[in-house]
Parts: sequence; C-alpha cells; structure tokens
Amino acid sequence: MNYKVAILPILICLLSSCCFQHRTNKASSEASPAESVNETETPITSKEYHVRYDRPINGYTVTAVIEPYEDADWGPAVLTFTKGDLSFSVYVDSFTKEGFSLKGYDASEEVVLQYSPKPKGVMLYSKEPFCFSDVDFDGTEEILVLDYGQGVHGVNAYRVFEPNGKLREDAPFKELDDHYEFDAAQKTIAYKYFEDPETGPFNDIYKRQEDGSFELIKERVPVK
Repeated sequence: MNYKVAILPILICLLSSCCFQHRTNKASSEASPAESVNETETPITSKEYHVRYDRPINGYTVTAVIEPYEDADWGPAVLTFTKGDLSFSVYVDSFTKEGFSLKGYDASEEVVLQYSPKPKGVMLYSKEPFCFSDVDFDGTEEILVLDYGQGVHGVNAYRVFEPNGKLREDAPFKELDDHYEFDAAQKTIAYKYFEDPETGPFNDIYKRQEDGSFELIKERVPVK
C-alpha cells in the first residue's frame, strides 16, 4: 500500500486551512512541505521554487517553498521558521513580498531574498510575507504572518505566532487585520469598524490585563 498517497488528502485538508501550523525538530523536517498544498480552484504548476532569506531574521532562518499558479509568477507557499532545534511551518495562500515575483527565476535554482526591515513604530507590515512585532506588549516580538487581502473588506490580515511557534487564537489576535490600531503606552488595541456610513466608525477597545490576557473594555466607541 502506498502510504504517502493514502495520507495525502488528509495533509491537503490540514495545510489548506487558514491556520495551519506545526512544530517539529530538524530531524523530522526533511520532507518538502509544498507537496501537500495543491488544493485550489486555479491550477498550480508542478514546479516548486525554493526560497530562502540571505540571513537570519530575529534569530530565525526563514525559507519558503512556492508552487505558482499556471501562467503566473506567484502562488501559495509554505514558510518555515527555524531557530536552533525549533522549526515550524505555516501555509499562506499567496507569497507576497513587495517588488518580488518569480519571473526570471528557474525552479532548479534557489531564490535568495533580502528582508526589508519594518519601519520603527509600525506594528502591521505588509511589504514582506511576515514580520516581527510586539503586538501583545509583553516585551517580546511575536511572528506575524501576512494573509494578503484576507481581512474584512479585503484588507490584509495577519496570523500571530508566539516565538515558540504557537498560534494565538485569543481575541483580539484571532482576527487581526489592518483595521486594528495599537497604543503601546496604554497597552490597548482598538478595532475600527463601520456599521453605517452615516454614523461614522466605531472602536472596540481591548486592554492588556496583569495576567497578560486581553479584555474587551469598551464597545462601540465613536471615532472622532
């Protein structure tokens, strides 16, 4: 029995979900992750482009395997973050880096990229497929993985991972997108939304508590 074929549908289901992530050690991370991410309505080529950043970022070696769509120079990918014995991978629907495309590259060659640093004071950064920001005000930067155009009204969304690779699924991080604003001094996160164009925008405000959790402290606060 071909066990690889038997388990492939299960892997596809897991990897194509929005919040796929797994943790492993170096010894168990040899398989090509893009073998299991081909579920899409648009045909994907059989080519795999192997990408790596030219130097560690926040201590992590970052690589990616991209499988572009047919007749396109972009497509879904699996990002892998490695730091010491820790390694975890994250599926993204689109590998999005400002100014980058696969045009001109051959699948047989490794693609080496330089990371564009996030400007100081910026929390949510969409010029790279990922960034590092202290979004929960604990003094340690989390890993934010970009989900291009997947937020409310088509803005960018972000999945938040702890430095150990654990996905944050608590509010307000579970649905983080470009509608969220951060106040590090007050340790608050505000979600700006519109219910009616005539009434203007509102904010729901979350505040960090002493135990590190976030509590919704104000709802429907008019934005002046």
